[in-house]
Amino acid sequence: MASSPNDNFDRLEDLLNNIDDELNITDSYQMDDEPLTDSKSAIPQTNKAIPLFKGMILYVNELETKAVLKIQPSSPEQSISYKAIEVVDEIKKKGFIYGLIEKNIQKAIQLIKENPRAEVEVVAALGRDPIQGQSSKINYWIGDEDYCKKLGVIQCRNNDLLMRIIPAKSGIPGMRITGEESIPPPVRIFDVKAGQNVLKTPQGEFYSKCAGTVVLKDEELSVFELNRDASASVVVAEDKMNVFLSLEPPLGKGKTVTRALILALLREKEVLWGIQQEVMNIALQQANEKRQPVQNVVIAKGKPPSKGRDASITWYIHPNHQKDRFVINEDGSIDFYNQNNILTVTEGDHLLTLLPATQGSTGKNVLGETLPGKPGTSIRLQAGPNIEQRDDNTNWYAACTGLYRLHHNIIEIQPLYYINGDVDFSVGNIDFEGDVMIAGNVLDGFEVRAKGAICVKGTVEAAILEAGKCIEVTNGIFGKGKGRIISGQNVVSCFLQNANVRAGQDVIAGNQILNSQVYARRNVEVRKGKGCLLGGITVAGSNIFARTIGSDYGSKTVIEVGSDFMTLERMIYINQKEKSLKTKAELLSNIIIQETSDVDPRLLDDDKIQLLENARNRQRALDKACQNLKSEYQALASQLHTAKNPQIITTEMIMPDVLVRIHEERYKFRNPTRQATVGLDPDTGKIIISSRK
Repeated sequence: MASSPNDNFDRLEDLLNNIDDELNITDSYQMDDEPLTDSKSAIPQTNKAIPLFKGMILYVNELETKAVLKIQPSSPEQSISYKAIEVVDEIKKKGFIYGLIEKNIQKAIQLIKENPRAEVEVVAALGRDPIQGQSSKINYWIGDEDYCKKLGVIQCRNNDLLMRIIPAKSGIPGMRITGEESIPPPVRIFDVKAGQNVLKTPQGEFYSKCAGTVVLKDEELSVFELNRDASASVVVAEDKMNVFLSLEPPLGKGKTVTRALILALLREKEVLWGIQQEVMNIALQQANEKRQPVQNVVIAKGKPPSKGRDASITWYIHPNHQKDRFVINEDGSIDFYNQNNILTVTEGDHLLTLLPATQGSTGKNVLGETLPGKPGTSIRLQAGPNIEQRDDNTNWYAACTGLYRLHHNIIEIQPLYYINGDVDFSVGNIDFEGDVMIAGNVLDGFEVRAKGAICVKGTVEAAILEAGKCIEVTNGIFGKGKGRIISGQNVVSCFLQNANVRAGQDVIAGNQILNSQVYARRNVEVRKGKGCLLGGITVAGSNIFARTIGSDYGSKTVIEVGSDFMTLERMIYINQKEKSLKTKAELLSNIIIQETSDVDPRLLDDDKIQLLENARNRQRALDKACQNLKSEYQALASQLHTAKNPQIITTEMIMPDVLVRIHEERYKFRNPTRQATVGLDPDTGKIIISSRK
């Protein structure tokens, strides 16, 4: 059965998504929601119900300024025989004769005749509500001023505004639907009379005719004249940091307070510093001109000594930053191997900024005495080993890569992470930026990773060791076919047994290599002790040195020299990747051809046209990716064989069933060969074997 165009487009879209994953192409979409709103209406309420005819009620509000006619359906249903004029007459008989709306009543009757089951409600009469008037009120009263409230007695100056009263306004009557006038509620009227030494204006304002005491009694406002000289007093605070001034204003024809008087009072108190001239001017104006008292204003103030800035630390990497000790897996189990117990930093990391405490500035009291400043609080912190201090010792940096910790108020970095014992569940896995030294063993299942070197004084079991530099194991490696040893430089061990070892430089075994997979970019050496290389596969970029290779038992032993195993692995990966991309490119090309040949382009919608355009773009991207991989493969192929004269050198014996590979050449030993050296003939490129015996 032939596939439909839509099926082809579905296949095309699935293929494009697969290619996007391959080429790391992603798209994102966003969806917006719109809120919905709702509204409700309200029905006005009435207060008094008056029946008119059957099923017909008139509702009248409390003020009798509005009437609503409501007609309810009858049960059983029967037609309405009366007319609108009859309803109007009935309403008038009830005493409601003003503001009748006959059109509304007529419309209601018509609606109920057309639909006897309907419920109708209309405004039948509408009057006019009364408008309330405005009571008179006191707009201003001198007794409300703050200074008057504090004194308890109201004092005024000549021509002071004492009171202002806004006159009352009468309301406007309304009209009830009964035809009667609706009187608005009464308003309140303040009637205050002008008494002794008080002038009242037509606008309702009361002014004083002299300075004195204001009295409001029996709705009569009076001013009783009083003469009194102004007075002043100053008080020095106990801490000698402030001086307070109080002034009593003059009354009537009394004398005012002078600047000279205030300065004289300050000299008596030995006040020499911090006098506030502007405050003095404002206080004199308030007492002399406004005739208002002044209470405890600060006329002189000292400068308090400041405390210095406290020392502060801004941590960029905190040494006490603790993660959860154990890692909890997705299924809830606890990974006892990983314990998150090492905090490492990298050389050049900005660790902290330490701002030291400063000495506070000096102050001065109002008597002119100097007050010493106070120092800020210091922080006890010292820079230990491998801490670099810059910018006047304020910024601290890591001088090396290593273990970062705070110990007895000393910040330090240890380039070596030392384990005094085994790597077991008491320690957990290790991931360190510097070197790692282990006094004991590395047990099954544990992992040790270091950017520097790893040194193990005991043995390594089925564990994983990865180091940026050398890996040294004193007693040997029991890989058990599960462990993995990866070094950026050399791997040195007493022996290797069932191990998987990869070294960026050399692999050196002190005694023997048994049934292991060993890969070295330079040399593999087994020269001491038994010096035996038996079983497994051993690959070296340059040379392999051993006393004996293979055994009498015929164990298969594979030996290869002259090829960089890391380059070869990359070439294998590139070859597989290129095949995968080519397969997708061919499939994509077939679908594009099928879609463009079977379907008229004019019949395609915008989405399918865009899908085809995306497919062509992906096809071009696949072709470019394949070309880049091919170029990289060719460049790596030229670097695969770097050693000029790779050799396999034995000081005792190469046994039968040892398979040797050098570049593309192969050779299998059939007989024991003493003190053999295996290499390539420079002229023929074939494997040659020479014996020093």
